[in-house]
Amino acid sequence: MKPILAFVLMVCSAVTHASDSDCYSIQNMDMKNQCLAFAKRQDSYCYSVQESDTKNRCLALVKNQDSYCYSVQNSDMKNQCLAMVKGQDSHCYSVRESDAKNLCLAQVKNQNSYCYSIRSNDMKNQCLASTR
Repeated sequence: MKPILAFVLMVCSAVTHASDSDCYSIQNMDMKNQCLAFAKRQDSYCYSVQESDTKNRCLALVKNQDSYCYSVQNSDMKNQCLAMVKGQDSHCYSVRESDAKNLCLAQVKNQNSYCYSIRSNDMKNQCLASTR
């Protein structure tokens, strides 16, 4: 799996809510824990995430604190994190990887139509779990 795909998680914005039943279909454990953190609004799941950028992004979103975003080293992840915590889709357009950009736009705009353009199945499931 490409490193940029491993950061998902997803990911949902401070204003969207994932369904925990959708999270269980995600194979990647970091992505699954991140999804559960968002669905249940419990940062304890974020601490089970192994990859540090993904963990910081998870904490930023669950706690709605952009200070965690600035600890993220990967620029695409950092932009997605800032977009979601601040609710500003302009940061999504700085994300270079197309699946990550579509996920970002779907979550910030809360429009699942962007999810259907995502090629990665885990990322698509994360996207659909976190948008309406």
